[in-house]
Amino acid sequence: MDTVCLKALLAFAQKPDYISIESEKISFRKLVEELDLLTELGYTGFKAVEQKNISRQAEPNPSQEGPYLGYQFQEGSSGLFGKDLPGEWKNYRQIINEYRITFLLYKLFGDYGKLKRFDRFFIGGKRGKLFSKLFGRTIPFWYDTHAKHRSVVS
Repeated sequence: MDTVCLKALLAFAQKPDYISIESEKISFRKLVEELDLLTELGYTGFKAVEQKNISRQAEPNPSQEGPYLGYQFQEGSSGLFGKDLPGEWKNYRQIINEYRITFLLYKLFGDYGKLKRFDRFFIGGKRGKLFSKLFGRTIPFWYDTHAKHRSVVS
């Protein structure tokens, strides 16, 4: 239903500075449609944030998004938001390229992946570490796409 909410924002002149949606992980075409809709809404900065182990995220102190609360994120939550997100913002082309790699890994190891049954083999032990080293990432779980509006001054 995230895209339903995004489409509703088309009717509003003012948009939120930052927005986060649960990314499509089955159809790359639908993921591109999500990014296209975010772009149409005026969002030009993007981050793909893997939601695996979100409970390990630590709220920065001081927070740039409000008072520091020392909040502990629960698994399944979205985690950090807006200015508190770690990493560099990417443009449309860069985020599409990042998601291309993620979708390749989804096709192999995702919920319906061709090698799903070998998850334990690839994720655990030395082979899992080798996989992470080769691809520079873990086998994907699911991602949220965070977007920054073009009106935000960094």
